Amino acid sequence: RNDGRSEAARTALEWCQLGYLADRIGERFEGIVTGVAGFGLFVELDTVLVSGLIHVSNLPDDYYHHDPKQAALVGEHTGLRFMLGDRVEVQVMKVDLEQGKLDLGLKHQRKRH
Repeated sequence: RNDGRSEAARTALEWCQLGYLADRIGERFEGIVTGVAGFGLFVELDTVLVSGLIHVSNLPDDYYHHDPKQAALVGEHTGLRFMLGDRVEVQVMKVDLEQGKLDLGLKHQRKRH
């Protein structure tokens, strides 16, 4: 039976994690791409275990196409490809505690092994 306590605990934990990151705007973290959408990449940070969004406007200069079959964003001109499971280094850009959102910028893409 779910009485909402686990959901409340998860929400409280996420809020604390975001609060921690709110004091670290501009700092860099390692993470993994856990979601790909037409508007950007969802990245879970390794050390903080919270997810944020790299909006397509924060990816290297190009126009990105969403390839849902490969779960990838692909640069039209550069051919740069971002996929599920990619290791990335990100920078904390903005934390919105009220909406529970974390905006990230891409610093470096690591190649998968």
